[in-house]
Amino acid sequence: MLPRLPALTRPCLRHNISANVHIYPTMQRSATFGVIGGSGSIGKAVAKELRRSTDRPILIGGRNLAKLNDVVEEVGAAVSVMRLDVRDPRSVEEFCGRCSVVVNCGGPVSELRDMVARAALRTRSHYVDVAGLTLVPEAMMPHDQEISDLGLAYVISAGWLPGMTELLPAYSLAVSKTRMDRILSLTTYFGDSGEWSNSAMRDIVWYLCKFGRRRPKYIRNGEWVRAKLTETLIEKDLGDPIGRCLFSISCLPEMAVLIGRLTCDGRAYTYLPSRSAALVASLIALVPLPMEFAIRRIRKALLAESLPVGGFSVVEVHGRSEACEVTHRYQVSFEKGREYWINGVVAATVARLISDGGTVKTGVRFLTEAVDPITFMQELRKAGVSPMESFSTASGEPRAGATGALV
Repeated sequence: MLPRLPALTRPCLRHNISANVHIYPTMQRSATFGVIGGSGSIGKAVAKELRRSTDRPILIGGRNLAKLNDVVEEVGAAVSVMRLDVRDPRSVEEFCGRCSVVVNCGGPVSELRDMVARAALRTRSHYVDVAGLTLVPEAMMPHDQEISDLGLAYVISAGWLPGMTELLPAYSLAVSKTRMDRILSLTTYFGDSGEWSNSAMRDIVWYLCKFGRRRPKYIRNGEWVRAKLTETLIEKDLGDPIGRCLFSISCLPEMAVLIGRLTCDGRAYTYLPSRSAALVASLIALVPLPMEFAIRRIRKALLAESLPVGGFSVVEVHGRSEACEVTHRYQVSFEKGREYWINGVVAATVARLISDGGTVKTGVRFLTEAVDPITFMQELRKAGVSPMESFSTASGEPRAGATGALV
């Protein structure tokens, strides 16, 4: 796992990245939202959700104009296209200059790094990234004060994983604090069916090569401790519709920022289709392998054909209320075939709220730092995301709570 990112602390010194470059005034922008990678599966899902939730103009960019025009026919009116080479800085800057809010669905992040984010800053555009890894926030944090002074929001890791998988724990904590006298622990379980794009697979291999050798950690009484070997893999029955699953203790940097602030116990577990998936991940972390070979091995290892849902995030919060031990459980899951939809909904909701003004914090932030989790979850409900919530005592007696359905 990764420790909390030192780059997320606000720097005292900064370099003005936008000095001596052309600035695009707002009145020259032809679109409110610009989606980079607009012909890809996630980009198309973002455009669809933006069109469903707002009538503001959308610009989608990519290399293949024919595919972009196919998206326009599918999404509907007020959507325009622009040919874009995401590896050409001038092309990216021209695209960003036409949009108020740039949503980056391009990849892989391990290759593009902060190229799009820097172009968005030069053109004074807001920025939403469905991924980001550690690369984008680390590169952009030195410009955080400049971005904040400009009133711009740069929201990183605003997709499903990472993104929603950290938002649900943040939401769970916020709700449980209003219903518990004291929170004792938070445990989160998350995973999906492994239907990842080629770019995402490249980023997974990059992450394993760079950080896979680190021993996983968790929070005990507010302090990081290293997990014992016997603690790294567990089996857990999450009930219907997910069932019994194998998990590995893990903590992406976005999750580390969240649970690293706890004063109680905190653990994060990621779903594994099988024990062989852990072996393949360890092999990639320890042995230099050709990229394409590593991608083929990890894709096969992560594909979870037996998982009955497309993806899930489950959070259990244990605490005390009125002298009784209580457990609050929160769950979001979605059907198979909706993996790209959930990514698109999260990113599009962030972009729309930025455009609406006032509810997304300025500066460079992960999703959970940029939005109020309760308010954001209310917005996601409007888009069809229905969290399931249940509350019970230590004896198993249920308490009043909300329920939801598979989305």
